[in-house]
Amino acid sequence: GNITDKVVEERNAKIKRSGNRLLVSIFILFIGGYFFFFTSNAWMPPAYEDIQVTKIGSTVEKNDRRVALLSLTWDQETAKEEIILDITNGSADGIDTYAFEAVDINKGQLDVDVVCQAADFVVLCINDVPSRWTEISLRIKLPEEIDPEGVTFDTIRMYTSKAAIENVPIKEGLNERAYRKMACDIRIAGYNAQIDQHLVDIESLKTTISNAEKRIKELEK
Repeated sequence: GNITDKVVEERNAKIKRSGNRLLVSIFILFIGGYFFFFTSNAWMPPAYEDIQVTKIGSTVEKNDRRVALLSLTWDQETAKEEIILDITNGSADGIDTYAFEAVDINKGQLDVDVVCQAADFVVLCINDVPSRWTEISLRIKLPEEIDPEGVTFDTIRMYTSKAAIENVPIKEGLNERAYRKMACDIRIAGYNAQIDQHLVDIESLKTTISNAEKRIKELEK
């Protein structure tokens, strides 16, 4: 009897130890999850909420202006972003130059150099882009010398995200003529891409029409 009681006691003790280890593991997992949830914002890059990333080649219209985002590239090695804008000004306010701001959601305002600026064409360089950046907001505003009380001008905003941008080396030391040539090449490539897509769509429509005609003939039998 004593031997049996001893075996039972040892089994109960073993079960108790296993149960305690299980409870401790669950507790650690719970505390770890709690810590992760409430501290993730401190070490995970946040994100802009409810924004639509401005696609390369698309146009933003505001203040009687059409601002086309021709190119946006990121050079991770030099921590820079290069932005090429095409501006069509249909207003009569006489404003052809602008101030530019770039804001990272985590770091805040970034340094922006205006590489070249004409009435219809702008090249910007954003410096010291954080390696852990997620989204950046580009803002086009009135220049400081323009009195905001004398003209109606709403800030033009564009948004980019790391997921939607190419990581490529950025060429430095180019003049406006070189940038304009680059912009023309970008436009031509965009037009060719549109043509290719239209050809694909035409072939798809031809297939759809052919299938429909076959179906009609089958129904007429």
